[in-house]
Amino acid sequence: MMVYADLHIHSLYSTGTSSKMTLENIDRYGEMKGLNLIGTGDFTHPKWLRELKEKLVEVEGTNLYRFKKRKSNVHYMITGEISTNFEYENVIKRIHNLLLVPNFEVVDQLLDVLREYGDLSLNGRPELEITASEFVEIAKSTDQRVEIIPCHIWTSHFSVLGQKGFNSVRECYEDQTKNLLALETGLSADPKMCWRVKELDQFPLVSNSDSHSPYPHRLGREANVLEVKELTFGSVIEAIRKRRREEFKMTIEVPPEYGKYHYTGHRKDRRYLIGGIWRTHEVDVCLHPKEAIKLNNICPICRKTMTIGVLQRVEELANRPEGYTPPNYISFVHLIPLSEILMYVENTSSPVVKKIWEKYVSLIHSFGNEYNVMLNVPREELAKIAGPKVAEAIIKVRFGQVRYEPGFDGVYGKIIFKTEKDKQKDLHFKGLKGQTKLTDFS
Repeated sequence: MMVYADLHIHSLYSTGTSSKMTLENIDRYGEMKGLNLIGTGDFTHPKWLRELKEKLVEVEGTNLYRFKKRKSNVHYMITGEISTNFEYENVIKRIHNLLLVPNFEVVDQLLDVLREYGDLSLNGRPELEITASEFVEIAKSTDQRVEIIPCHIWTSHFSVLGQKGFNSVRECYEDQTKNLLALETGLSADPKMCWRVKELDQFPLVSNSDSHSPYPHRLGREANVLEVKELTFGSVIEAIRKRRREEFKMTIEVPPEYGKYHYTGHRKDRRYLIGGIWRTHEVDVCLHPKEAIKLNNICPICRKTMTIGVLQRVEELANRPEGYTPPNYISFVHLIPLSEILMYVENTSSPVVKKIWEKYVSLIHSFGNEYNVMLNVPREELAKIAGPKVAEAIIKVRFGQVRYEPGFDGVYGKIIFKTEKDKQKDLHFKGLKGQTKLTDFS
């Protein structure tokens, strides 16, 4: 059985999450995306847990669940993200972790312990006053079937290897490193970037959306493709852990440039304090690592330390050359959400406007789900439903024939299709966006 799994999402009870992030919407849009296994997210939140227990029914013998109200093929695994906050060498660290739990009985046991370290009702992603290693030890001692995956490991904030994290996984998780199931690459990195750090060879690399919205341009934008004999909690965990190519087929990744923290910089709406007066950036500062290093990572506008991008952080920790490929790697493919491709082709301001949604739905009704559209449907068939321009754009994304304005400091990257006009421009922003020379602000 082929499994398309997005194990890291959130509910409407997490900070910064859409109020539409309900089970009804997750189930509907997840099916349109092509997902048949989705993490519940936020099981630690009392209100969301109550909804999960009321609206999900266990598939007998699997430790997975289905939604009672809809007859879909989507299964659910109980998951949640936890922020472990602790002091390390006089610096506060905030490390995010994904928990995978086999059933509600284990959930109740685990929550009895976690309540001692923080208020679980404040946020779907609770903040616990506990070290990352202690957290893993507690989780595994509650039930050995509980699994832990460090989230978005390179992201500038709240991650094990990011700008405010650690220089190694071992440094963070200490003797509990052996109990980690895998590492999550995050939107601003992909496996190829991770392969440059030898320490990461010991871990399977997974990809999940960390979605805060149920719409298909967020849900399932990153996912894991597995093939198992029977879909159960245990078979999914073992397929990830053993990382045999017969079972762990590939991960679906957005291009790293698309992520919000790929390049180093400061966004234009960032506030900064000068002479007791709060000011706001009037331009974006978006820099390739080489340019940022020349400036000693100091923003040429506000003179504060910039948000160090994932590309630069990987370069700092890398002990292998760019382009290195390990012998037993798991494949991956870069995709952009179909709704966003339609948005750029149709030149609209949003991927959820009526014009885009109608075209999206027509493609889904014709070909089953978004992953099939993006990965398998021939150009000629796509053109019959959505027109030649859309078909051409999908094929370009499928075969990596597009470029991107890199994301930075919380701003998503942008897709740029290779038109004749585009070929005359420098699309990778090696200086300040909107400015002709970096020295204008030095």
